[in-house]
Amino acid sequence: MHVGITGTREGMTGPQKNTVEELLKRLKATSLHHGDCIGSDSDAHGIAECLEISVIVHPPESAESRAYCATKTFRHQKGHFARNRDLVNETSVLIATPLTPFETKGGTWYTINYGIKQRKPVYIVLPNGQLTTRNKPPVLLEPDHYEAGDLPEIKADQVDWHPSLRFVNRTRRYIIPIPLWKDDGEDLVFPCQSCRAGEPIKSYQKQPGKGIVFFNGVDRAWQGAFGNGSDAIVVNEVTFEQAEKLRKCHSKLTGKKDHLSLSDVKSLIGFAREELGLEDFYNKSLSAVESSMAVIDRSIPNYRQAASSKKHRACYIDSGFKFEGPVTQLYPYGGILLQNDNRVWGIDSGVFQRNFKKLIGGNEVDLGRLDLEFR
Repeated sequence: MHVGITGTREGMTGPQKNTVEELLKRLKATSLHHGDCIGSDSDAHGIAECLEISVIVHPPESAESRAYCATKTFRHQKGHFARNRDLVNETSVLIATPLTPFETKGGTWYTINYGIKQRKPVYIVLPNGQLTTRNKPPVLLEPDHYEAGDLPEIKADQVDWHPSLRFVNRTRRYIIPIPLWKDDGEDLVFPCQSCRAGEPIKSYQKQPGKGIVFFNGVDRAWQGAFGNGSDAIVVNEVTFEQAEKLRKCHSKLTGKKDHLSLSDVKSLIGFAREELGLEDFYNKSLSAVESSMAVIDRSIPNYRQAASSKKHRACYIDSGFKFEGPVTQLYPYGGILLQNDNRVWGIDSGVFQRNFKKLIGGNEVDLGRLDLEFR
């Protein structure tokens, strides 16, 4: 397999190097393509040599910051962005080692976004070694398993909210309404994979209730939606192209039936996860969907954007923690805690940075690097 890699001139961190090496082994890479700059390209070159993987260099026209790595195969020199596009076009998979978890201007994130647009599987290896993916990956590393006791717990009354910043949510989502299942639902209890196996997911209920149990791969939380006709599963951070594919799959599964069965909904979630690389799922009442989300395109009525004017307070936590909110949320690499009204919950830092807007003088402004936003 031909694998491309992109990164910064600052080079990889130790955890990034470890994850990249393991990825190249799991992918059974036969060749590694890089852009021959000092930093991450040079680091990747050394890893490939140790693994006896052949290297193909796509050198830039500019000699500034070039690493001049030794190999047998070179492509023609081109400008940085042109050579980055070639690197993506010639490979089956892209690995990226950005300097921060937050999207910034520059060649690394340009290449990541180009790879996504070309529908190439993209592995993003964050500075702490955490692996995230875009598009359907051919192979995944075994996920880290964290039990509740492995991470320090943060309680709502301990949170140091930013004194002045306020945020609004503008995430785009696909909604899967859960119908009334008279005999088709499953018990809403934690499954055997959880350290709380057998306990009701809805802790406020004496009886567990019936519906569907599913897993959120972003905050590592088991969740449940009632099969009573008033709940929904929200697929978070969805592009228009992904929403259209979900609509087609949704329609095919429904067919001439009145509604989706339990197995149909599980198939739709599986399609979102395995074919589209989506893994952020949570439950929400249909009434809340109707009151807080606007239809984006009438051709896909289930494709909606958060449209509420509610202002959120936020706290950025840059190290691992556990939060006991509506569900137990685990963020081994840090995250964001949000509050509106009296409710507090967690959200992945990247999801927050890409989809929330800060309010400045009544205007909604895109977020930059979170470590700078929350200084």
